[in-house]
Amino acid sequence: MQMRKALKKLGAALAAVFTAGALSGCAKREGAQGQVHDSRYSLAFPLRQGGEQIDFLVRVKDLERAYQFNLIFVERDEWPDDKKEHLRQMYRGQGMDDGESPPSPVRLRIRIDSAGRHKGRPVHIDKLFSGRSPFYGQRMTDNEIWRAQNIHAAKFEPGIYRVRVDNLAPAPQLDFETRFLFERDDRVY
Repeated sequence: MQMRKALKKLGAALAAVFTAGALSGCAKREGAQGQVHDSRYSLAFPLRQGGEQIDFLVRVKDLERAYQFNLIFVERDEWPDDKKEHLRQMYRGQGMDDGESPPSPVRLRIRIDSAGRHKGRPVHIDKLFSGRSPFYGQRMTDNEIWRAQNIHAAKFEPGIYRVRVDNLAPAPQLDFETRFLFERDDRVY
């Protein structure tokens, strides 16, 4: 009888341990979306349908340089020349026969908020972006070119920031990959 009670208690204790382990494993998986990302973090951000959203955390490590939030147009080497030219025209705002620039199909809302402890005042940025950025950039790899348009750039106090971006307008003409990039400005002047 005592053995039976001891086995029941042992069984209950084992069940509690396994349940606690399973619950903490679930919490870790759910917390993966709360992962903090460093400079050069990029993620897919398609803009074709409208209403797309991204939400992530970033880490600013130093105040010495500005940090940038960029929209990336990805051009692949294997594309036909007419598709490459279409992307370039969308990026630069060129291509109309009458010499006028077509309106940019990109309409974004970016919100950047400090999360956790910061030395200075809390940061709250709520900005609409439409049109084309005067700050262009480009990065080449073996088989693609990333053409960047700057959405926002600023110096931030070191710390963690929450970034939310909403696509406010469908852009079906962007029939290529678009990404969102967070990076430290490391240009040499």
